[in-house]
Amino acid sequence: MPLALRKELRVRPRWVLETLQSTGRTLLELGVTVALAGLILGAVQVSGLGFILSYALVSLAGGNIYALLLLTAIVSMILGMGMPTTAVYVLLAVLVAPALVQLGVDPLGAHLFIFYFGMVSMITPPICLAAYTAAPLFRPMP
Repeated sequence: MPLALRKELRVRPRWVLETLQSTGRTLLELGVTVALAGLILGAVQVSGLGFILSYALVSLAGGNIYALLLLTAIVSMILGMGMPTTAVYVLLAVLVAPALVQLGVDPLGAHLFIFYFGMVSMITPPICLAAYTAAPLFRPMP
């Protein structure tokens, strides 16, 4: 029997409404999170904290690119804890990437570096958002 004729695979209006409802809830949560991240970024830009953080990272590294990469990785993991992917990238692109670019790292490489370590914060303690997200999906085999 073709798949389109199987009764359990047919699209029902109730299923479409449930899908739209769950999608709306997810987008609402994401929208609130990104809006709050935008407020934080605005406050950081107005206060000048972004420049101060970049300057502090470069001065702590003392011009050594490897030390700056290590400091940037640590700061990226700390700032990325508990935030969704988009918000982490935007925050780190404003706060941390200019320090890497200032010491001569290629801009694309700098952004990929901060993106990677921002995402590593999702699988490292103490937050581990990815573990909490994946745990309900696991079902033991019968």
